[in-house]
Amino acid sequence: MEFQMRGVGRSSFRRPASWLWMCAALAGCAPTTVRSPFKEELRAVQSSLEVENHYWADMTIAVHRGTQVIRLGQVTTNNRQTFTIPTVSGGAGASVYFTADPVGSRDLYRSPLVSLTGGDRYVWTLAVHIDNSTLVLR
Repeated sequence: MEFQMRGVGRSSFRRPASWLWMCAALAGCAPTTVRSPFKEELRAVQSSLEVENHYWADMTIAVHRGTQVIRLGQVTTNNRQTFTIPTVSGGAGASVYFTADPVGSRDLYRSPLVSLTGGDRYVWTLAVHIDNSTLVLR
């Protein structure tokens, strides 16, 4: 079976195998809605920081790695807040520390340096006497 095409002359469109290759190539260009299981897996292993603020002032919480600073949010006095730690440059095993900045004060409190891996859950308890604060990996 041959296709008659006017003005085209002898071309590869007359061969059925060429049509199959062209359809396959066009199908590869079509957008897909398939979700990558790797992205879902990465979301499932994000680390978190829970802050318990027993200090007299509201605190602004941030995570630091080298010169990179990411603000996580605020915790009011005598409250608890959980933050998802966004991906920091350096990937798994990155050394980070957290800071608590009292609103309306020039002070800045810093946690010990920790190694951040996927799925870690840290609990930072800011005590009434800030020097007695603790950071625990759970």
